[in-house]
Amino acid sequence: MGPTEGHNRCRDRRLYSSGVDRRDHSKIGTGGLSGKPLCNRSTEVIRYIAEKSKHAFTIIGVGGIHSPEDALEKIMAGASLIQLYSGFIYEGPGLVKKINRKLVASDLYPIRHHTRTG
Repeated sequence: MGPTEGHNRCRDRRLYSSGVDRRDHSKIGTGGLSGKPLCNRSTEVIRYIAEKSKHAFTIIGVGGIHSPEDALEKIMAGASLIQLYSGFIYEGPGLVKKINRKLVASDLYPIRHHTRTG
């Protein structure tokens, strides 16, 4: 099995809390959700996949990464890699440097590598 994205987009707004009243779709539109509204739920999904699989494969942490702290949260939940999209658009390319600096300064560097079993 190849790498798996921990979470990315969803249409079911009942699952998310982002500071936006989930009953007020006019604030966020009627399409699928991405970015910050997914941050907490995507971390939960990453943690669940990592625990249930016993880190048997690479997990790519996605969903609402807008800061170095968000990136570390995904890695600490079990992601081996992270993917930026909305955060890169809204925070700019400097976010990558900030995340790298935070990783180097953390206890997670060098990041543990998960190996496949069986």
